[in-house]
Amino acid sequence: MKYMGGKYRLARQISETMLGYRLPYHEAFVEPFMGGGAISSAMAPHFPVVLLSDAHPDLVMMWQAVQQGWVPPADVDESLYQQLRFAPPSALRGFVGFGCSFSGKWFGGYGRQSIAGGKPALENTLAPGAVRSVMRQAPKIAHAYIYQSDYRAVEFTPTTIIYADPPYAGTTTYSQGEFNHAEFWDTADRWVSGGATVFVSEQSAPSSWESVWTKKMPNYTNGVDQSAGARTEHLFMKHL
Repeated sequence: MKYMGGKYRLARQISETMLGYRLPYHEAFVEPFMGGGAISSAMAPHFPVVLLSDAHPDLVMMWQAVQQGWVPPADVDESLYQQLRFAPPSALRGFVGFGCSFSGKWFGGYGRQSIAGGKPALENTLAPGAVRSVMRQAPKIAHAYIYQSDYRAVEFTPTTIIYADPPYAGTTTYSQGEFNHAEFWDTADRWVSGGATVFVSEQSAPSSWESVWTKKMPNYTNGVDQSAGARTEHLFMKHL
């Protein structure tokens, strides 16, 4: 599902890099910023124990409902979109708020598309594509435990691989207010000190963290392939 800051374009490369560091004793995969689920669905099939969490209640409700067999609606008009903007948390609100919004930003504007991949779009709203994406991912995370949690409450052991994709420093946070980046890196250091193997997606990191994968990407500014400038994506890792 399209999601602001999501890794659906990079999931295969990032997951292959992390799996290259997997050792025989790594039996658990933990992702405390599940988001749109691109990395979750790429990594989960390789681990018997999978813990996926996010602080956003509607998003977690959506993934939990999908696990239980719910299929999001492919027909979401602008009236429903506006009604849900201020509605109580729900699975439907989670799907619409992200999956049907401009650039996958939480209620960042009702998403429409006139072209897709440089060609006229067959669908003029984002809902059908978001449904297809979510349902493709669903079987891959069927055995995962999905729950709402702050990233600082992550539970782990030395058999755990943790992947974190926090809001990037200097960019818009999607819905949860200001994000304390210094506190995040302190927490990531604690995970490493506790024996976990930790990977972080960001554009920069403290000097003690090593970039083990990098890719230059365009800055997509809307739902089609139009860009402004470029950014460099990194996958960072820290060794004890």
